[in-house]
Amino acid sequence: MNTEFLHLFSPVRIGPVTLRNRIVFPAHLTNFADNHMPTMRHAYYYGERAKGGAGLIITEEQSIHPTDLAYEKLIDAFDPRVIPGYRKITSEVHRHGGKIFAQLNHNGQQGSSAFTRRALWGPSSIPDPMFREMPKVMDKEDMREVIRGFCLVAEHIIKGGFDGCEVQGSHSSLLRQFISPLTNERSDEYGGSFENRMRFAVEVMGALRKVTGHHHALGIRLSGDELVDGGLTLEDMKKAASYLCDLKLVDFINTSTANFFNLYMVEGSMHVPLGYNTYAAAGIKEVVDVPVFAAGRINAPAQAERILASGQADLVCIARGQICDPEFARKALEGRHAEIRQCIACNQGCAARTGLNKDLGCLQNPASGREEKYGYHSITYPSRKKKVMVVGGGPAGLEAAKEAARRGHRVSLYERESALGGQIKLLTKGPNREEFSDVIRNQITEISNFGVDIQLGVEVRPDLVARENPDAVVVAAGSEAGHCCIPGADQPHVLTFYEVLAGREVPGDRVLVIDDIGFHQATSTAEYLSYLNKQVLILTAGLYAGPDLMTTMDIQLWYRRALEQGIEMITNSIVKSIGRNSVTIFNHYNGRESRLEDITAVVLVGHPRPREELYFRLKSKVPEVYRIGDCLAPRKMEHAIMDGFRVGRSI
Repeated sequence: MNTEFLHLFSPVRIGPVTLRNRIVFPAHLTNFADNHMPTMRHAYYYGERAKGGAGLIITEEQSIHPTDLAYEKLIDAFDPRVIPGYRKITSEVHRHGGKIFAQLNHNGQQGSSAFTRRALWGPSSIPDPMFREMPKVMDKEDMREVIRGFCLVAEHIIKGGFDGCEVQGSHSSLLRQFISPLTNERSDEYGGSFENRMRFAVEVMGALRKVTGHHHALGIRLSGDELVDGGLTLEDMKKAASYLCDLKLVDFINTSTANFFNLYMVEGSMHVPLGYNTYAAAGIKEVVDVPVFAAGRINAPAQAERILASGQADLVCIARGQICDPEFARKALEGRHAEIRQCIACNQGCAARTGLNKDLGCLQNPASGREEKYGYHSITYPSRKKKVMVVGGGPAGLEAAKEAARRGHRVSLYERESALGGQIKLLTKGPNREEFSDVIRNQITEISNFGVDIQLGVEVRPDLVARENPDAVVVAAGSEAGHCCIPGADQPHVLTFYEVLAGREVPGDRVLVIDDIGFHQATSTAEYLSYLNKQVLILTAGLYAGPDLMTTMDIQLWYRRALEQGIEMITNSIVKSIGRNSVTIFNHYNGRESRLEDITAVVLVGHPRPREELYFRLKSKVPEVYRIGDCLAPRKMEHAIMDGFRVGRSI
């Protein structure tokens, strides 16, 4: 038995189900469904986490009624055709020793009629703040119809081989909308008092208990705190949890916080503290006699152990941590927790992709969601081991070196700087962006396990390649600041954001940041300059600053911090010229030209250009030459890592 994490790896009973440990892979959207049916992608995805040691898997939400299609690729669990797919999923999890629950849900007013062209259903005539669509007020027959849907899906779940059900009553659910005074303004027996607002949830859970009986676990996920004026508080949810337990309707309670008024607190980014939701689980655990799950940026075994040992929760939900590393549980159990590929909560491959209706992925783990093709079982070993040179020690080069070495090739990695990391070393200089350094730490740990020869402080030129005589060269030389064509951009007080984050002195006190990218580069640089006591203006041609921060759940908190720091936003504008102490700008909406005075420094955040010269010099001189990452085309880090992964797997 693991003596370092005694609580984490002790078995626990959830109703009639015994779990091998207390690590939960909780529900989250994947967009893997095909024509609203479960697929083998689901089976391989969940199976990989069970194989990696997770005690309990909870599927993404299963839609219980045709009026609920908040996302295009939700599974129509009310259709009996789901059962064969369910059996494939549960069989894959069970054969690796895990248990699996299905999450049942109706999103209520939190959706859009764009997919179904049917009216949304909700407890009251209150539009959701995100979708902004007025729902139909549900009558009692609608409620009975929803209850029938929950029960029908529970029957499908049982036939599909699941061990239990979790009902979503948390951040995105019809049940929460009935419970919360924020969304329930009814005057009948389903509104007003606490008991009335709980009535619909009690009826749903009571009906489900009759279907599941005592052979399948039944629980609910509650939003422990809506974190918005007029919404449910922790004290309210402690009362709700206790109420459900007193009625013997649940075998467990899972937790989250927030709702769609503050979605950035549902799936907190790296700007949100580790374990930020644990207080909700701890509060509910005080008043109930069933196991309680904690969730929210729990991404290290030691952190999870502390939560359990201190009595704040009985189980821990680790979603992004196991998306990032499916072997999280096994590595911790075997004392290899230093090898865990730690999630950095960048949200770029998970929340951002699914929010854009793409399939789930992970910045650090290119195999995530593609386990059938790229899972651990898929690694092939070449008939001839090759000598491989990788040029560049950023995330793309490290990934290529790791995967090529994993497959048995003799790999040497060359980095011209004195340390690995490439541009990530600059990214970590932005406020609250330090966790990006974990990407490099994770990759270095992995390549050290596969015997990659690392050469630091070496500038690779064609003559070195000729002397080494490799079978293959992977050029991951990165990118550099591109040319700026704005008149006046060649003056001494005009800097690139690379130079600012690298520590170059920024003259004066009033700095204009020109953003042509729309992601963290400009917003982090602006915030960094603000912490240096500069008066900062950020200019963009877009409708608002940092538009790409929306999908990663970063924009709301960034705007709060920026406004508190006095950062001025100038939108819908471009720069026509840069003077010695002024900048002439043009608003492309109203067609007016104006001048910003007393500008002491200008910071350019423009698209970089690839450092591709070495690639073209080697292209006809080495049997195999590849270029990856920014050297191929400057994009986001997830693309660089994916490039490296694919090339490393293909050599």
